[in-house]
Amino acid sequence: MANALYSGDIESNLEGPGTGEIRGRFGMSPLGVDVVVAVTVFGASVVNVATQDEGAGISEIPVAGFVMLAIGSVALLWRRGRSLEVLGVALAMTVAWAALGYPSNPVFHTLVSLYAVGRYIREWRISLAALAVAFAVIGLVQVTDGDSISEVATALIATPLPWYVGRRIRIRADAARERSEHLEWKRAAEAQRAIADARAGIARELHDVVAH
Repeated sequence: MANALYSGDIESNLEGPGTGEIRGRFGMSPLGVDVVVAVTVFGASVVNVATQDEGAGISEIPVAGFVMLAIGSVALLWRRGRSLEVLGVALAMTVAWAALGYPSNPVFHTLVSLYAVGRYIREWRISLAALAVAFAVIGLVQVTDGDSISEVATALIATPLPWYVGRRIRIRADAARERSEHLEWKRAAEAQRAIADARAGIARELHDVVAH
């Protein structure tokens, strides 16, 4: 099932523009990049939750809240090969966070997961369906949390953006790979044609020698 959803060689086939240069410059492996992403999302989520609601602070976040943020961040390590499952973890955390009445609502896990779904899921219909589910969950959580219309609208507008960016990178990478494969096939065909022409020339020369 995973092979049908995800690319076989994610790193080589789906790198975005400049990704290789960034890794080369900082000497980071794909796992290193994922760890940085996970740590950054965790830290940003803590700050966001602590400062988003007036009167809230880090001390207002319960221990269980920190645990959920940590679990969601660790799950991001698998965002390339298990994008749908990682998005599921992020959405489940969002629902649980709202149901428990914790301050504000973490959003970065879902946004990063949606980018991964757009970028790494091969079948666009499945990718789009995952976006629709996330859209519905986020909208429902925002409404039940008592957010204003402008806040709900802002959340719903922001939700598809990372998915769209990931999808565009996916499309560009697929197009680049197809062009590369076409050029490789063309070179191979030309090489075979040159070999065939050379053999035909040798055969004609041998025929002429034998005839004389």
